Amino acid sequence: MGLIIVPVMVFWLAALFFTCRAGFYWMVDESLFPDGVLLVLAAVTTALLYVFFGLLKFRTRSKVWAFEIPCFFLLNKYAFAVFSCAAAAHYFGGAFFQGDLARALIFVAAFAVAFGGLLGCFSSGAFIKKYNITETY
Repeated sequence: MGLIIVPVMVFWLAALFFTCRAGFYWMVDESLFPDGVLLVLAAVTTALLYVFFGLLKFRTRSKVWAFEIPCFFLLNKYAFAVFSCAAAAHYFGGAFFQGDLARALIFVAAFAVAFGGLLGCFSSGAFIKKYNITETY
């Protein structure tokens, strides 16, 4: 299973670096306080909400497949779609996405799915232990 999980984790890690780079260039143009701080706070909050509601789906289950939760976060087709749209808007948006609000929303959306996916994958073990969920192989 590592042959599937590890390349996808590398993809999301690269996506996170791309997102942080895009956010950094947005913050270079804007002031760090309060705009930059509020943007980072909104992005982290959105990522945490993505993880919370994703894990909430598994809370009532008594048994899960060992890689079900990491696969849920790493192979989520909606997360791929959100990140693809955000990356396309960043690179090919031209003058349409040059406004501060559009660039900020692109950063928040891309950061939420990239960081949230990795955080959900890495926190799945602690979640399984906390709710006494049995892992099947």
